[in-house]
Amino acid sequence: MSYARSYHANEMKKLETTDRLFFLANHDSLTGLANRSLLYDRLDHAMAQVRRKEGMLALFFLDLNNFKIINDTYGHEIGDKVLRRAAERLSACIGEGDTLARRSGDEFLILVENIERPDEILIIIDKIRNAFIIKFSLDGNEFHVGISIGSAIYPQQGQTVEDLMKEADHSMYEDKERLKAEKH
Repeated sequence: MSYARSYHANEMKKLETTDRLFFLANHDSLTGLANRSLLYDRLDHAMAQVRRKEGMLALFFLDLNNFKIINDTYGHEIGDKVLRRAAERLSACIGEGDTLARRSGDEFLILVENIERPDEILIIIDKIRNAFIIKFSLDGNEFHVGISIGSAIYPQQGQTVEDLMKEADHSMYEDKERLKAEKH
């Protein structure tokens, strides 16, 4: 009986280790969000489903505005806290089946499956923009962190993962330029 318990405990440790390694390989260590690899896998799978069902999905490319200034002025510790808080706000803006990923630095990606109408994208964008109107309060400081948002709809704006990424990235840079022009 003690051998069986020991064997069972050993097998449970192996499973926990495997689960932990899978999590580390597929999630961002700072925010706990999906990483680029996991998002690309989910995007590829979602595109295959959409092709079969003749539906739509949306990919959002997001970039935090003013983040570099915060990181350079207040240090990486505060910058990391801003990134974690931004991830929390973005998570609150998406549905349960959607995927939020940190691409790198201050860039995030959101995959929204099962888009029924292209105007649903505007609703999601408004929700995200409203979440970033509120300043971030950290360690006695307040920071305004804006967000630039680009989007692409599959299959209308791209047939491959790369095409969708390019379109969403291009759309995000157009938004960033528009926001700069509005300030001046």
